[in-house]
Amino acid sequence: MSIQNKAISPKEVDEQSAHSTKKLNTLPGAQLPENTADDIDEPSSDILPQQDLKISSDLAQTTIDRLAKLSELEYELERTEIAKSLNNMSVRSLDKLVKKAKNKIESKI
Repeated sequence: MSIQNKAISPKEVDEQSAHSTKKLNTLPGAQLPENTADDIDEPSSDILPQQDLKISSDLAQTTIDRLAKLSELEYELERTEIAKSLNNMSVRSLDKLVKKAKNKIESKI
């Protein structure tokens, strides 16, 4: 059995794709509401609730000391969320501070 390859002209391809492509429904201009407006003028801080609470350095240090006592797995599971809760601190900065706290704990032993 042989399969014959039939060349399709560009016109046939265009007609085939035109029939297989679903036409999108568009609304005529008369159906659009007159008061269409974008929310782009409103900053997201007005739309979304913002966390204005600032964590004190004492509370942050207490949290870092607690993290320093965790196992590596426990710390990995908590570090991203804790960094966000500490005034949106970077995870890298939190890692450095926890490492210093761990070294301080180990030097006391």
